[in-house]
Amino acid sequence: MNNQPDPPASQPSEQARQDVLNWLQKYGDAIYAYAVGRVEHESVADDLVQETFLAALKNHDRFAGRSSAKTWLIAILRNKIIEHYRRRSRKRDREQSLEDSIRPTFGNNGIWKVSIGPWPKSADESFQNQEFWNIFADCLSKLPARLADVFTLRVLDQIDVENVCKTLEISSSNMAVRLHRARIALRNCLGKNWFGDD
Repeated sequence: MNNQPDPPASQPSEQARQDVLNWLQKYGDAIYAYAVGRVEHESVADDLVQETFLAALKNHDRFAGRSSAKTWLIAILRNKIIEHYRRRSRKRDREQSLEDSIRPTFGNNGIWKVSIGPWPKSADESFQNQEFWNIFADCLSKLPARLADVFTLRVLDQIDVENVCKTLEISSSNMAVRLHRARIALRNCLGKNWFGDD
């Protein structure tokens, strides 16, 4: 029986530490902004950014320089965000009230009774306005997690259908229903809080 202690895990080199500190100073704000736009709370974004830079430090020797450091860090962050959604999807979300209030019903002909109205003509201008994006983020944070996760992965991050379904462990038809519900809820929320719908 071998009673020898395990060898200590290799420590990051001084060069790795210096590189990651430089990246943090240079790209930290951009990495954080990317995370905040894709998760429900700033505290979650903080955690994911910390995990990203720790992973960069731990895996520094894997950075071959074929892409920019910023691109490599965002790739790490995207994986962390997907892991976050995967963990959340395994826990059943108990927020049913909003989803139930927007649950579409079908007519006798099988067509949705609830549809998404057209965006106002000023929508293009809104996309250039930071206040719009703040309200959008607030509307997104009010969605039940199962709807927000689908919308974020499929629409904001443009992950393909197969990978969204795999990440969230849902079928493509379930994904389509959730995505439709998310769009209706976001349209309603933005209509009230930004476009001034009655």
